[in-house]
Amino acid sequence: QVKIRGYRIEVAEIEVNLSTLENIKDSTVNVDITDSYQQTLIAYFVRSNISDEKENFTKIIRQRLNEKLPSYMMPSLFIELDKIPRSQSGKVLINQLPSARDTVKETTTYTPAVTDTEKQLVDIWGSILKLPTNKIGINDSFFELGGDSLMAIQFASAAEEQSLFFNTASLFESRTIAELANIILDTKNKATTTKISQQTVDGEFPLTARQYKFFDDNFINPHHWNRQFSFDVEKKISIKALEESFTQVLSHHDALRVSFLQKKTGEWVQVSSPVDETVKTVIKHDLSKLSSSAQQAKMRVLIEQVHQDIRTERAPLIRAVYFKQGKKSGHIVIVSHHLLLDMVSSRIVFEDLVKCYEYRRRGLTCKLPKKTSSLKQWTEYLCNYAHNGNFQNALEYWGNFPLKSEPKVPISANFNEQNNTEKSAKTVSFKLSLTTTTSLLKVLPSSKGYKIQDLLLTALLAVTKKWTDDDTLTVNICGHGRSSGQADINLSRTVGWINTVFPVRLNTIGVDIEDSTQLIQTVNQQLSKVPSNNMDYNILRYITKHPEIIKHPSPEIFFNYVGQIDAIVPDNIDFKPTEGLQGIAQIDGENHLCYLLYFEAGVTLGQLHIRLTYSENAFSESVINHLSHSLIKRIESIVGQQLSA
Repeated sequence: QVKIRGYRIEVAEIEVNLSTLENIKDSTVNVDITDSYQQTLIAYFVRSNISDEKENFTKIIRQRLNEKLPSYMMPSLFIELDKIPRSQSGKVLINQLPSARDTVKETTTYTPAVTDTEKQLVDIWGSILKLPTNKIGINDSFFELGGDSLMAIQFASAAEEQSLFFNTASLFESRTIAELANIILDTKNKATTTKISQQTVDGEFPLTARQYKFFDDNFINPHHWNRQFSFDVEKKISIKALEESFTQVLSHHDALRVSFLQKKTGEWVQVSSPVDETVKTVIKHDLSKLSSSAQQAKMRVLIEQVHQDIRTERAPLIRAVYFKQGKKSGHIVIVSHHLLLDMVSSRIVFEDLVKCYEYRRRGLTCKLPKKTSSLKQWTEYLCNYAHNGNFQNALEYWGNFPLKSEPKVPISANFNEQNNTEKSAKTVSFKLSLTTTTSLLKVLPSSKGYKIQDLLLTALLAVTKKWTDDDTLTVNICGHGRSSGQADINLSRTVGWINTVFPVRLNTIGVDIEDSTQLIQTVNQQLSKVPSNNMDYNILRYITKHPEIIKHPSPEIFFNYVGQIDAIVPDNIDFKPTEGLQGIAQIDGENHLCYLLYFEAGVTLGQLHIRLTYSENAFSESVINHLSHSLIKRIESIVGQQLSA
């Protein structure tokens, strides 16, 4: 077992999958070091016959292996050999294998870059892949030249610095420079780039729709409604570099410096202030002299103090705590009020913090990527759109929802809304296998065009039908909320509580729920009727409070698929995310739960993790355990049927 970029990888598992591919006579997988001193996986293979061209065969085995393994287990290089060097006992002679530093794969006929955009991309590829630019042609594949998912993100960030914008996902679809050049939006000559100010934003501005919802919920203790992120420290850490990095990230992202003010009219606003350097935002505790159990107990107490210290009217609403546990080991916890961050924003902040720390600990100045549209610009746009936008489609869809919750979830007889509190909340967690997760993430989307979120909703619909004996499921879905539809607004690196929550109504009337194809198609058809701009619902319900929308009750079930939540960081970083789901809510026990059942899912370490959160006053543990087992069986059944179809 090896650890690469925070992932624990069984090399033997890769070797087994590689050896089972057609026309592979012999193979092995090794971990090597690149010129940039990063660990990388290399697959070596010998063909049974050489009827296929070398270039085509390498592409075929990469594609087939990609269907079997999660992306973080995919080798960066595939090297064909005449023979795998082995000892008389059959053991691979590692020192006789070609190294990553000595191997440059030329998989296509070299075609040089011609346009300015192509030349820029070649230069960026060369710097990241550590290859001479005259070895990179516009028809070469990024991954065939040794690129991987980490490098893809580095490439996207470097390209953005040169005003070459594209989604990172595009690199997995358009792997050559020639293809990328056709889809890149080069904003160098676009007027929109000049409209995004890089200046610090201070002062008062409106709330986002999700922030409006938060204050409308009237929590007993709105100050303690936080999120917690944990990181393991594997080396001696520089507190000075961590403090400087945290301050720089707070200065860069205006939304991290906001506090909240209720005016005499009752209206809530947020106010961004300069960084107050007298406020200690990074706290250090030396627990190294305590036993392991005593350390854990002390950490819980100290972390709880940080949660209690956060007040919505006092910026900043975010803290970092470093616990020294040994000479070179420790733990970092970042606590943030949910008003500041959604999951996408959390990733942005963490990536920036990692980058700053790596520079600062070496005594270097860190330059963060350019700002996208400010949260102030976005909320002011929302307010203007709320009064001048066209909401006809939204009103036609959501205005016709029933005036009762669907389905009516069977709850305990003595349950009432006052009992639906955070202190009564329990969680059942489970995860799917690597194989099933890979099928959901990669195989079915590519072969059938299905999205993992739609497949999970399909499974939830089928299970709730049997649970409630109701053909209809109305569920609140969480969306990222970053599709502004405005050319002069770019939210790709904007930090804030930007995501959306909107109800979707699905039904199984006339559908055989045991026929997964029929059920998936029904769900897809019904989801296609949801207005594409789900922000409209949030504006109507939480900002303008339209009477045709607020008369409808909130669904009893909440659904949130957060995507692949693993943080991708360099191998030599001093701290890495603690294994497991991140950003778990830490909320005062007296606050009420907003739903009867929370369905939350995300992929970490290549496996889909699902959490079902509920009040023990509403459901027994046995009921939720049965529900979780039913969901596992239903998801596996859907995947199995679709793979064999």
